[in-house]
Amino acid sequence: MTTGVSVRALASPGFALALVVLVLNDHVLKTAYPGWITGKLSDVAGLVLAPLLLGVLLTVWRVPRPMLVAIVVVGLGFTLTKSTVAGAAAASDLWSLTGIPTEMRADVTDLLALPALYGAWLVHRHVASLPPGSWRATVARATGVALLPVAVLATAATSCASDQGLENLTVLSGRFSPGPAGREERIGVLGDVMAGDGSVASIRPRVVDLPDEGVRRHVNAACDDDGTCWRIDPGVDYVPSVQMSTDGGTTWTRDLWVTPDERDAALVDVPLGCNEEPSARLRDLVVLKDGTSVRVAVGASSAGMYVRTVGGRWTRLSLAEIGSIETVRLRGELSAVEPHTPPHYPPPPLPGETESLPPEPTCDEPVTVSVTPNPQNGPPTTYVRCS
Repeated sequence: MTTGVSVRALASPGFALALVVLVLNDHVLKTAYPGWITGKLSDVAGLVLAPLLLGVLLTVWRVPRPMLVAIVVVGLGFTLTKSTVAGAAAASDLWSLTGIPTEMRADVTDLLALPALYGAWLVHRHVASLPPGSWRATVARATGVALLPVAVLATAATSCASDQGLENLTVLSGRFSPGPAGREERIGVLGDVMAGDGSVASIRPRVVDLPDEGVRRHVNAACDDDGTCWRIDPGVDYVPSVQMSTDGGTTWTRDLWVTPDERDAALVDVPLGCNEEPSARLRDLVVLKDGTSVRVAVGASSAGMYVRTVGGRWTRLSLAEIGSIETVRLRGELSAVEPHTPPHYPPPPLPGETESLPPEPTCDEPVTVSVTPNPQNGPPTTYVRCS
């Protein structure tokens, strides 16, 4: 009798509505209208579906009061998954055992969806109040059995999304708290903001969502106000590196070189799900001038980001370190700051092509110059310049 109620609940209007909302939101609305509402809508629908699905399994196992147990288990599991990185990784691994690559991410704001568990309880209670012997109950039971694999597939598959790690940086101008009373500039890292002193403070990603025309994407080179420039250099065999120029982009030396061992170490235990391979590709670079100091940051995809300190030393922040920073409040609107680009910087390469150095200067007496950077950052580089 209890098993029949659990299966018939899968054919109830409430379950069907939640299933339609989940599939429609994950495959249509999130793409067409990305934002906070569509991000939470899937959690609400999922918290209605999951206890009803688990209730079927628990009734087969003859667990007492299966629906109550299912709601408690789903609620605790959801809280653990959304509040801790370890919980999110464990949930991803557990769902992936179904054969569907799944990734879940920790986000404490998703806990706002927990009241949706009461919706699952209402659906089950309504179905339990209906007479079980009618022909409608028989049709509902058959429909519930047919919808069971569809619902399991939807709840698992929608948790998996393509994730290339940190791809977009920008310099943002606004008023931040804590911070000075006036406007200041900070480096925006997805939903996080890095101050000029090198500290990183997190703000809600939806606040940082700027109009498309105001966001710089995949900038390969930028300069400070004094003409010192940095650029991403893919190289011939692609070894992630950043080059620096002290003469406005005429000549370049290697400032950061990520060795294969460093790259492999940065990608250890980076769970992406969806059968994706983590990457340390350098994808975006920003320069922030804060008084007399200059900060440079470059996105490193799955490896997080590299930050150049005032002393010229590069350090790496992993995705977990960036995501665990405390939240700050905003005191005003944000706007993107367009970068200064070096005048001699060539256009970024097309997909499949490699970037070339600026063309050799045309002059009567060219001079070959060999520059030796820090030995840890790579071999000497030779350039041709006018005397």
